[in-house]
Amino acid sequence: MHKLLFLSFILFTFVASSQQGAYAYRPRGFRKYEPSERIAIGVSPLALLDFYNGASYKGGISFKPVKILRFTADFGSYWPQLTKIITPWNDIQGYNFRASAGLYLSYTGDISFGFEYQYKTQSFNYTDSVPNQPSFVGNVNKLVHVFNLYVSYDWDLTRRVYVELRFNFGVRYRDITNDQSAQLENSVNWHDSLNQGRITQGKNFLANVNFAVRLNYVIWPE
Repeated sequence: MHKLLFLSFILFTFVASSQQGAYAYRPRGFRKYEPSERIAIGVSPLALLDFYNGASYKGGISFKPVKILRFTADFGSYWPQLTKIITPWNDIQGYNFRASAGLYLSYTGDISFGFEYQYKTQSFNYTDSVPNQPSFVGNVNKLVHVFNLYVSYDWDLTRRVYVELRFNFGVRYRDITNDQSAQLENSVNWHDSLNQGRITQGKNFLANVNFAVRLNYVIWPE
């Protein structure tokens, strides 16, 4: 049911995009519409096609106490059926959270920069095998903290709907446990180091670079 509501919201934003009043029209300037947003709700459609971490549905709210300052919080969970199709993970569970604070370069600008924190917890199964033994199922539990700096661009579609394009760079901390970790050294299915690192037990810090898209609908104009 919650997945249906998530998809329905994406459709709703486009249907409602013909409404007016959230932005004042500006024929010149940095943006097509001068921002007058106080509160907006948003979804992250690309999260449904995350081939690395698993398909997730994620939505949240953003708040601008003043025009140059924005706070955002998003919460989501994972879609086991879709994850099974686009990744090697089965029976995925968990949730993710993202919060950020950013400043615009000007009161009517479309570029902002800021700080972002992400939290993810996952549990999933995978299939593996080693030479001369039958295949087996391993279980992985993963905890991730991400600390990013970001630069974003707001692309106005209508007076109420805009898309935020965000580039993140920072560091991520991973804590992974795997009940079949000892078998990975002789793994047939996970022999390459890049994929094996996704399920290898341990704690480490890694560089983080990613691109995010957030579809927003203004529910409370300024």
